Amino acid sequence: MFTGKKKIILDTDIGGDCDDAIALALINNLINAEKCSLLLVTLAINFDGGCSTVRAINEYYNNGGVPVGAGGNVRGCKKRAYSEHIKKRYGFSDIPDGESVKLLRKTLSGLKEKVTVITIGPLTNLAALLNSGADEFSSLDGESLVKERVKEFFVMGGSELDMAEYNIEEDISAAQRFFGYKEAPVHIFPWELGEGVLTGETLVYGDNPAGECVNFWCGGRSKNRDGWDPVTCAGAILGDEPFEKERVSVTVTDSGKTIFDKDENGNCFLYKSKGDKRLLKEYLERYLK
Repeated sequence: MFTGKKKIILDTDIGGDCDDAIALALINNLINAEKCSLLLVTLAINFDGGCSTVRAINEYYNNGGVPVGAGGNVRGCKKRAYSEHIKKRYGFSDIPDGESVKLLRKTLSGLKEKVTVITIGPLTNLAALLNSGADEFSSLDGESLVKERVKEFFVMGGSELDMAEYNIEEDISAAQRFFGYKEAPVHIFPWELGEGVLTGETLVYGDNPAGECVNFWCGGRSKNRDGWDPVTCAGAILGDEPFEKERVSVTVTDSGKTIFDKDENGNCFLYKSKGDKRLLKEYLERYLK
């Protein structure tokens, strides 16, 4: 269970699927419940309206002012993606506060204690961070800076099934680079853990931008979405009460599949649900409103 207020950095591909928006709403409620603080949000994919969406949700929960980082190239949104709509409706700036890796290095170098990094998108930014060199913020290279300032990673990605999960497949070389780094614990919430844990409907009433993301993405369908990203964020911040985990090592194949081998010396922990997934839904919805 939660035993202290965590400082977190969120790396997300918000704008593609609405579970990222649900996850950010959950984080904001946990901030307001004094369970964590949010130091930085970085975009693993710079969807049009992504930065604006982050700012709209944070401001709704009275947590504005969190820096938002993104890469240089803006990607057009997929069908049913919501971030362009959120940018137009709420009007927050879509200009990032800086490039993602630069802001990651700046934030990490300014810390006096280690931070928890949650990643719910492709591992592009984290691989680039590990590959980064010394700069105006720190004389340390990326691996050394992460070793000194990152306590743990929580990753939504991969699968035990015979499939290439999206967050891994979107940037396979980045995933291989990230899992090749062994100096920090990596807590993995695979695709099948959040699949079928349907959440989001509690957000769609009123003028909550996160709820508008869900409403726009779902269209005429049920106003719920599988809980891949919010399950990961809840586990990272609240603790592992509804989960069980085993220590593993991870191999990412060139086709994007993830192989998890039991390894008592591995730095990775693979999570599974202890019981019925309805319990995970209840676990999430304590902090989804």
